[in-house]
Amino acid sequence: YGFHYSPNQDKVAFVALVEQYYFVVCGEQQLGPFEAVDRIHWVDDGTLAVGTREGNEFWWRTLKLAE
Repeated sequence: YGFHYSPNQDKVAFVALVEQYYFVVCGEQQLGPFEAVDRIHWVDDGTLAVGTREGNEFWWRTLKLAE
């Protein structure tokens, strides 16, 4: 998974595993829990798009970050 830097390089997002669930973390915000995280993509400096798996379904989720 690694670290994913925002386009202007002032924020970083990463995947954290807590027990058996995955979370996407950026600063003090988190998105999850998920069974699996496939991709993290920065839409812009304040929005993350995250590909997640829940059961047999793949979903794109967005996280609007606080300023």
